[in-house]
Amino acid sequence: MGWRRRTSGSSRRCVRCWAASVVALLAVALGGCALGPAPDALPTLAPSATPAPSATPVPLAAMRELFDDPTHLALRTGATESALFACADGTYRITVRKPQLLVRSLVGGPLADGALDVDVSFPRGTPATAAGLIFRQQDEQNFYMASISSDGFYSLDVREGGAWRALIEWTNWPTIDTRGGPNRLRVVAQGDLISLYLNGELLGQASDATFASGDVALGVNTFATADVTAVFDNLAVEPQHTRKKQ
Repeated sequence: MGWRRRTSGSSRRCVRCWAASVVALLAVALGGCALGPAPDALPTLAPSATPAPSATPVPLAAMRELFDDPTHLALRTGATESALFACADGTYRITVRKPQLLVRSLVGGPLADGALDVDVSFPRGTPATAAGLIFRQQDEQNFYMASISSDGFYSLDVREGGAWRALIEWTNWPTIDTRGGPNRLRVVAQGDLISLYLNGELLGQASDATFASGDVALGVNTFATADVTAVFDNLAVEPQHTRKKQ
């Protein structure tokens, strides 16, 4: 609610007298009633301390996660109604229990410019589903996502205000391993330029200025089928604090 001034009835009836002539006129008007003593002087308030500025979020530091030690895992584990998060056999697995649902596991943030790498694989026979890297995430409705799918496609999308917009449309790519092998997915974000790589090969680039910085996460997006699993390994984050000249 917006703040607004409020004047009480008692304050409207109370008039401060600052001249002797005015005091006399008021005394006559009130039938000779004596006026009360002058109010005490208002105390001088000490100046309030200036509030300290809010803490600046610490940028995401360079990191490598091999998922070989579940006791020191930075990402979440456990189960929810919609998903299962587990570290097993030196990998990180997200199983989504519902169709048409995007599930994410936060890595950290914020990160502006930098490179993200992760191995993504799908168990043999996995129905069509997508998995990849979420970056520059503001909240669940605002972020970028680079994805590959279990049936051999890749894409780059931005979600703004809950609405999806393709920066690189779903594109079939013959070298995506759909039989359980790892696919090395890499995203390089430098200012407005976003570059997408797979196994060291440039897939495409897009220019978009919707989000300049934000959190990093791993994501799995189901389509028509529930209870599907995506496997992640060898996660790397390389912040670029100063943009290099081209």
